[in-house]
Amino acid sequence: MKAAVYKGPGPLVLREVADPVPGAGEVLLKVKTCGICHTDVAIVEGNYFPRHTPPLILGHEVAGEVVALGPGVDSVKEGERVIVYQCLTCGQCPRCREGRPNLCAEIKTLGLDIDGAYAGYLKVPARNLIRLPATISFAEGSIITDALSTAFHAVSKLNLAKDEVVAIFGAGVLGLNAIQVAARIYGARVIAIDLEDWKLEMALAKGAWQVLHADKDRDIVPGLRSMAGEIDAAMEFIGNPRTYHQAIASVRRGGRVVLVGASVHPFPLEPLRLFKDEVNVTGSYASLPGEIPYLIDLVESRKLVVKDMVTHTCSLEKINETITMLARRSEKSLRAIVEM
Repeated sequence: MKAAVYKGPGPLVLREVADPVPGAGEVLLKVKTCGICHTDVAIVEGNYFPRHTPPLILGHEVAGEVVALGPGVDSVKEGERVIVYQCLTCGQCPRCREGRPNLCAEIKTLGLDIDGAYAGYLKVPARNLIRLPATISFAEGSIITDALSTAFHAVSKLNLAKDEVVAIFGAGVLGLNAIQVAARIYGARVIAIDLEDWKLEMALAKGAWQVLHADKDRDIVPGLRSMAGEIDAAMEFIGNPRTYHQAIASVRRGGRVVLVGASVHPFPLEPLRLFKDEVNVTGSYASLPGEIPYLIDLVESRKLVVKDMVTHTCSLEKINETITMLARRSEKSLRAIVEM
């Protein structure tokens, strides 16, 4: 099969590799679409490194069709349309047993720990498959696997009540999905913060109550408070020490904050915010497999819309050009999808 292989920072290498063969409990998928996550862009740019030594096939936002079954698989049939839960887990460790497989001690993520889906075919455990209705496109399915499910999992941690005010820092694809989940599913009043006007316009279309343009040289916390009086909760989808600090500083006493944007850099934190003001700060990673069927139902019923998140498509042969475009932000882009 043809695959785009990561051999280290720099362009992916297009080459022919052996077709994967499903083992016991596994299935073989014909990959139909795979989203280009910004994690993959960072890997190619040399700003993030997969946990597996190269060579490695990247790509974890997978939708496809079952084409072969390994021994012992009877939960799916050949020809079924599916999406893939990206985290391969042991099912036996304490976190798996308590229903938190995204924190599995032996977790392996597609495209980071094992070969992913920038390729013609992919083998995965059958238990990682979720059926995709014919009414939802494969491209939409790729969005659901990560960009929507990760956002939904993060919003769920806030336990939002109707009409609570939540500030969402970053109106990229995850932030926009968090906006529509918080507003349309939980009934929260969302204030979206971003540096790009077109993203703020899209935030309003996704259900944001108000938007705030984040001037790079301005502390936006007073602006948020003047808009709403009190901010009940905040979410950070950027991964910037400055916006981490602003998210925590913006919420009321007893407020909640969820950090989703990835960063390895420390940021200033006032301890009084935690113990005197009882601000609850937590992180959120990936999603839970049980959340995805619910999200499929919401997309199928059009209570949530993800089709407009797909701003670009490309072939496997054009993947490097598309990654370069995403890295340079030379076009208005949310999620680019590789179509096989």
